[in-house]
Amino acid sequence: MPEEKGAAARIHTGIVSLDEALSGGLTEGSQTLLIGETGTAKTLLSLNASYANASSGIPVVYLSIDESKDLLIRNMTSAFPGLPDSDAIVQSNRLFILERNIIMAIKSSDVIERFLVILENAIAANSAKLMVIDSLGMIRANLNDDRAFTKAVALITEYLRQKNVASIIISEAVSHAETKVPGLFDEAMFDNIIRVRKYDGHGGRNGYTLAIAKLRFSQYKNVELQFEITPRGIVATPVQQRGQPANRNASKTQY
Repeated sequence: MPEEKGAAARIHTGIVSLDEALSGGLTEGSQTLLIGETGTAKTLLSLNASYANASSGIPVVYLSIDESKDLLIRNMTSAFPGLPDSDAIVQSNRLFILERNIIMAIKSSDVIERFLVILENAIAANSAKLMVIDSLGMIRANLNDDRAFTKAVALITEYLRQKNVASIIISEAVSHAETKVPGLFDEAMFDNIIRVRKYDGHGGRNGYTLAIAKLRFSQYKNVELQFEITPRGIVATPVQQRGQPANRNASKTQY
């Protein structure tokens, strides 16, 4: 959708109903924490957003710390087999995936500057406007303590903010009830926080919800969305409509 004159540029999530709740999408240059327990489709949500932007001409860097590049691509094509030209988008560099071994650049807070150089080179490779970091858990595992981890996350988010590159930064939650980032003293460095949860759906299938817990720079609707994984991406509806037929035109993945 075109931006209104004078309006802040937006990075779309690829989910129409979520973008509507976010007043059009994530603000350009904003830093977003996506947090949830293991198995809550955080990586798929991030791949969904990555594809949506890359396929519409907005370049993306995906830093896959937890999985290899080949496995990440296989997961995307397996989960979303109906997405057109996903391989071509990766090959064209519009979706630039960094190999997981770059995490070796972070071994202590003393070398965080070296890690930022790696990010800078990745951003320069395709003039990225969105970066996904998947995930914070491995970064914490490579640092000495929580203080060093908090400092590293603060430096990374501030660096991306100064570059005017929006981010989606994934973190595991300890449990359904505990939704703080393990080892992080403060979440103030994030402009937006989206929490993801899983529940037992009909017929033994898992269901998923996401909720906006924090949003800077924009007015937003206090809404929780139920979402499902479809061959053509993520589809979401407001939770209060659970059990009713989904409005596919209003909430389908935006590509």
